[in-house]
Amino acid sequence: MKYWLVLWVLFCSIFMRAQLQYEQVFDENIQAVSLKGSTDIPLVALGQTNTLLLSFDDLAGGFSQYTYTLVQYRSDWTPVSQQAFDYLSGFTEGDIRQYNFSYNTYQDYTHYQLSFPENNMQPSQSGNYCIWVYKNFDKNQPILCKRFVVVENIFPIQPKGFVDNFGAIIDQQQRIEFLVKYRPDIIFNPLTDLTVSIFQNGRWDNSISEVQPRTYFGNELEFSIVDRNMFDNNAGFRYFDSRTLSAPARVYEINEQTEPKQIWLDTDYPQGKENYPYRMNSLKGAFYDGWVFSNDARFDTDYFQVHFSLRTDTTFADAGVYLWGEFTQWKAEQENELTYNERKGTYEATLYLKQGLYSYQYMVCDEENNCSAQVFEASPRNVANSYTILLYHRDFNAVNDRVVGYFIVEAL
Repeated sequence: MKYWLVLWVLFCSIFMRAQLQYEQVFDENIQAVSLKGSTDIPLVALGQTNTLLLSFDDLAGGFSQYTYTLVQYRSDWTPVSQQAFDYLSGFTEGDIRQYNFSYNTYQDYTHYQLSFPENNMQPSQSGNYCIWVYKNFDKNQPILCKRFVVVENIFPIQPKGFVDNFGAIIDQQQRIEFLVKYRPDIIFNPLTDLTVSIFQNGRWDNSISEVQPRTYFGNELEFSIVDRNMFDNNAGFRYFDSRTLSAPARVYEINEQTEPKQIWLDTDYPQGKENYPYRMNSLKGAFYDGWVFSNDARFDTDYFQVHFSLRTDTTFADAGVYLWGEFTQWKAEQENELTYNERKGTYEATLYLKQGLYSYQYMVCDEENNCSAQVFEASPRNVANSYTILLYHRDFNAVNDRVVGYFIVEAL
């Protein structure tokens, strides 16, 4: 009996992990995927008019019929047991109607974009969501899913301060402390009914989730758990700029005569706390496609094979080195893994990218997907990072997790 119980628990654990919904691009022809709003984490206020902009290129060219839907998830990004009409007002599917064919480019593509939520499809509940895009009205042909959050601001969140010299690694980490003021007539057991997720610079991959309050007094909850609220300072974003080919930044060679066109970037090196001259941390890992002389960068900007290299003697038997940023979906995938060239002593990778301004890191990930940028990237003291705090509430008789508070703060 105990044996079968252990097997059942193990199966449930594996099943739940498999159901976690990550951001994904399923079609190799879909490139330059971006979901942006006015905040680092894409946020939509429930019942308000602010929108997000989804955009992507289809390198197959021509016209394809793309439809989309919005799907709700729990605070841990597992599915909710609700039908779409339970959390959507109006239609449950919509068409992506805005598209443009590329022109004056070597690479033919079609650029698609969507501003949502649309008036005829509105979330009726706060919480975690993904926008799913399908081809030819077929949900068995998804091309991408991107995360966003619908928020309510019912309970105020008040940061207490940031401490960058108190924790596991002095001068290399930032800790966030904050208070939540709640209403006891709504929240009966705040220590179990409320939980928090914290995001640094709009990243999903290194968020701290399921944070429980440490103490409470009256109607105030204190979140100050030292070992869980720690973030690396994260100043390690390198960059290159190919928006102009006559004066690009951190590019040493361009060949526009080949098919496809080629760009070789300056060789990167491991960077310590005091040695990080080629950084643009204000980008926070984001990318912005474009061309200086463009009439409309969405569809007259070309694609290039971009060659990255990192010179180092450090190699790994049981881990890989990956390019890391918004343009790689913050994930360790085969497409953005670097290979080691023993003759040159460099890690190398080539990615097919649209012209633009890109920021990135070199991330080391082991076989269990434990990742760290600290091997090759600096984490100096007193760097600017933004933090998004989301407060989730799960009522005892509800199947979804509402986002009942949020706060965005800049920290040094």
